[in-house]
Amino acid sequence: MSNGIFKLNNRVNNNFNKYWLSFITFVGIFLFALGIVGSERLIPILERTFHLKHWKAGVIISANLIGFLIAILTGGILSDFIPRKYLIITGFALLSAGAIIFGFLQTYLALLIGNFLIGLSGGFLEGLLSLVIMDIFANKRGMALNLSQVFFGLGAGSAPFLVMAFTHWRIFYLIITISSFVTLLISLPQKFPEVFDNSAEIPEKKIKLLRLFINKRFLLTILAMFFYSCTEMGIASWISDLFAKYYHSSRLMATLSLSSYWGAQLIGRSTIGLKVDKFKSERFISILFFISSFFLFFALIFDRMIVSYIFFSLSGLSMAPIWPTILSNARNNFNDFPGTAFGVIAASGAGAGIIVPPFIGRLADIYTIRIALSIIILTSILGGILYKFIEKVSPTEGQRLK
Repeated sequence: MSNGIFKLNNRVNNNFNKYWLSFITFVGIFLFALGIVGSERLIPILERTFHLKHWKAGVIISANLIGFLIAILTGGILSDFIPRKYLIITGFALLSAGAIIFGFLQTYLALLIGNFLIGLSGGFLEGLLSLVIMDIFANKRGMALNLSQVFFGLGAGSAPFLVMAFTHWRIFYLIITISSFVTLLISLPQKFPEVFDNSAEIPEKKIKLLRLFINKRFLLTILAMFFYSCTEMGIASWISDLFAKYYHSSRLMATLSLSSYWGAQLIGRSTIGLKVDKFKSERFISILFFISSFFLFFALIFDRMIVSYIFFSLSGLSMAPIWPTILSNARNNFNDFPGTAFGVIAASGAGAGIIVPPFIGRLADIYTIRIALSIIILTSILGGILYKFIEKVSPTEGQRLK
């Protein structure tokens, strides 16, 4: 596809401070990770406090992903037509509001609304800030996106400990609120790289947009992201519960299981992930899917806590570069509407996150959480198979219009 829109606007809008924008990107993604993973670690506590069954606790996680899906989809599409800056500032405001509601209004409904707003903020922040960092470092987009996700890993890896580190977990959400508001203020005077093209005719834009949605590689990438997120959200939502209730681990071990998974992702993105531009990305992603399915099989097949802990951590290491590499590859392939492509692909992952936590929770109510989690082995294998097909598909295949 033509990359004329990106080139046009790169000439028009290159007057930005890459250091401040990098700082805003890394802090924004870090804060969102704190918000989403903090709630995942709190699931066992919220179940006791509000007397929740597994499936109702899973809905708290799904509320976050519903918000994320709405924002990353609409935010991505809107960013191809209006300035990203407005949407990013909105994201920081929503994160502040969501953290206050989740942390300080003590009802189940407040947990749902607060986590929904945190997810909504993440759709704007992680989605659009990821596009910003890739456009700042346009020659190394895979490296740039993996680097930004290192900060997601830092937030996700530290959140299980930080949320339990204070005299009450609500203080954790107060810190997120204040930090988000301060970053919003820093963002206000900044100029952001933009790619929307006001000069293009509406019919021309419609044709190009329609071509994107009938592009075979684009459609397969959407499905692959869905399978990836089924795997990741299955682990992230229920690993603490698996250790706390199935293995009857200590509170520290339940916390460490989730933190180590995200910590392994941090290591993977800061090592393997920074080298992705040197590999053929489609083959690279397929191999990582298969490796992760191997580790997940051993994490669940042996009924021993320490073995499960080791292999879940290894699965985090192998899965780490997949999400950013899928999206950086999409940014390179679909240049006419980068925000739309990024948003739709990421939204498919959020859709998986909406479905998987309560689905696994329902299976856990019927069987055990260990048996319920076995579904993530299948989704990882399916992701690997799908990317074997994507490797053979041209970026423009299937997009012809009569």
